[in-house]
Amino acid sequence: MQLLDFFHNFLASSAFYQIEIWRDVLFSIGLIFLSLHLHRVLKVVIIPMFFSEGDMISKYGENTWAIITGASAGIGREFCLKLAEKGFNIVLMARDLGRMKNVEDEIRMKYPQVETKLIVSDFKNAVKDGFFEGIMEQLVGLDISILVNNVGMHFKGFEEASVQEIKNLIIVNCIPHAVLTRNLLSQLQKREKRSAIIDISSIGATFPRSHSPIYSATKVFNDFLSRGIQDLYSNIDVISIRPRFVMTQMTNFKKPDINTVLPEDVVVNSLASLGKMDATAGALKHRFTEWRYLTLPSFITGFK
Repeated sequence: MQLLDFFHNFLASSAFYQIEIWRDVLFSIGLIFLSLHLHRVLKVVIIPMFFSEGDMISKYGENTWAIITGASAGIGREFCLKLAEKGFNIVLMARDLGRMKNVEDEIRMKYPQVETKLIVSDFKNAVKDGFFEGIMEQLVGLDISILVNNVGMHFKGFEEASVQEIKNLIIVNCIPHAVLTRNLLSQLQKREKRSAIIDISSIGATFPRSHSPIYSATKVFNDFLSRGIQDLYSNIDVISIRPRFVMTQMTNFKKPDINTVLPEDVVVNSLASLGKMDATAGALKHRFTEWRYLTLPSFITGFK
């Protein structure tokens, strides 16, 4: 307060401030600054609180299929369960068949009317010839209405990581998002009902992360790819999801706190924002964090 009082007294006593037009200019600048930040907090934090998922089946089509990559655990598992609850048939893609079967059993027990299909996909092999052709062959004949690009991996070290680990991180986090989206775009756009693509990025795409620079860079790729195609396809709702910490294996099952949410929180808020926003941090705590990072000076947030 003393610092604010000092600047107020200094400004009020200056000859510059005695000129009415300059007072009006300073007032206008302050008003614009406050308006911009109010708009940002409304858009990022407040307005999404009033979103709801609505009747997704009516919007995207009955007896249609949702594809979820990285479907065996965490956010992917929650998307499988939530979309099955809505009435969508589910295509699960992951490398671990046993864990996928566990999710499939859970779906069948809770939602027996829902059909499921398992596609074993180790996305570390995504650069190999024929990898995506093999996936697409297993999707023939399915009316696919939703694609959830969720698969991803993470490590923090940079110098400590092997060259193969770096390659795997870039391959898994980037190539499936790009190629599956490209392969399905035409089919999704031509449907009579609307379609949707949900891309899981990260708040790590907002600013460079010194503790995980490659992971952060791959999430920028996910986010930019998602937002880059949004205006090109009129019949497809595309959204980029940029959460912070989520209680999954990737965060060593970090318990919920001021920065950490459950996978269910991410999924519920993502589906509620689908078709209404081009990008969101998802859960309320993460939306507030994103607003804070975008608004406060870097010397406070610690990010550039």
